[in-house]
Amino acid sequence: MIQLTLHLDMASTRWRKAFPHLRRKIEQAAACAFLCAQKPAAFKTHAFTINILLTDDTNMKALNKTYRGKNKPTNVLSFPQLNLRKLPRDALSMFPRRSNIPLGDVVLAFQTIRAESLQQGKSLENHVIHMI
Repeated sequence: MIQLTLHLDMASTRWRKAFPHLRRKIEQAAACAFLCAQKPAAFKTHAFTINILLTDDTNMKALNKTYRGKNKPTNVLSFPQLNLRKLPRDALSMFPRRSNIPLGDVVLAFQTIRAESLQQGKSLENHVIHMI
């Protein structure tokens, strides 16, 4: 059975007050996205880890400039560790049997996502779940 571990880091205190049960809802959204995604058959016997960083526009702007060459904040960035389209059949065998395989990192920017939710008439909670 596929197992997923989520590491959630709140680098911005604004996220702590964002909406009730933030951590639980983000964990549920990430688990749902992972379980519903198409995966190679080899995934069935492994455990995986996803890292989610909840930050602010200042940090997101720096990341966006460094990794995408865009000097502005964005709502979400993802940094996959595995390219599933080019994953050889035996690629997961390089990981020890009982270790979690890192899938990658997802970074969300509070101010940008909050502004988008207001513009689109969505709750912040629903928009964050959509981004995840």
